Amino acid sequence: MNSTVVGVIVPVYHREEKVKASIESLLRTNTLCEIHGILNRVSMHVMVGVNGASESLKKFLIKPPGIERFRYGNGDYRAGFSPNNQGKPKMVNGLVRELASRVKLDYVLSFDSDLVAEDPDWLLSMIEAFRVFPQWEDLGALSTNQTGACCHVLDKDPINFGSNWNGRGYYSYTTRAGNEGVAGGALMTPYHLWRAIGGYTAHRIYASDDGHYALECARRDLLMCVVNEVGLFHPPGDDQEYIEWKRRAITDGLSEEEAEGPWK
Repeated sequence: MNSTVVGVIVPVYHREEKVKASIESLLRTNTLCEIHGILNRVSMHVMVGVNGASESLKKFLIKPPGIERFRYGNGDYRAGFSPNNQGKPKMVNGLVRELASRVKLDYVLSFDSDLVAEDPDWLLSMIEAFRVFPQWEDLGALSTNQTGACCHVLDKDPINFGSNWNGRGYYSYTTRAGNEGVAGGALMTPYHLWRAIGGYTAHRIYASDDGHYALECARRDLLMCVVNEVGLFHPPGDDQEYIEWKRRAITDGLSEEEAEGPWK
């Protein structure tokens, strides 16, 4: 039996209803499939890092519905809570280091807490899409195709690749020169590359961490592509306070106290 170890890292900062839908969808992810007649098991370690949450959201994250079935199906789930807002990059980097100290990782997958996995086979498809990429040695990271309120559409000067037909289907991949514009909401990369790059660049509370990772891949002549056949749903709409906080955070316009957000 083949086994692949994936660390799924979920940074959380408020937005209770979106986070609940996201976590519940992750816990429905399949971790066992047959490819080319070989049984493949995925050891899926979900690490949730909470930079800010209401008491009701904290209670949900400690023991979400379906956790027993998920663990029985070869999954692991842990949630940790920060006393202050570290920001997404630092939180993700810290959780990867913690997880890597306990298990031997094959892949790191950073998963935004407002994405919903409607297809329970999405992770199995992502792993296979990595394995059958036509230029494996040139691939640094893959991202899912976001549907719904998608803010990343690679319709300008796209570069397209296609895989051969395989056990689970055909995959097509899209990127742009320099990996520009590839969304990293659900970004999957080999752990050895994550270590070589040093994880996410953390220079502000809210950083374009996926953009920096795409640039680092490009500097190494590695591609970062969207897998068109693997979709996650990005629900539309956000709390207006969150939108304004995010806008100011991106431009370093927050004081230390404001970095905690308007929900504290």
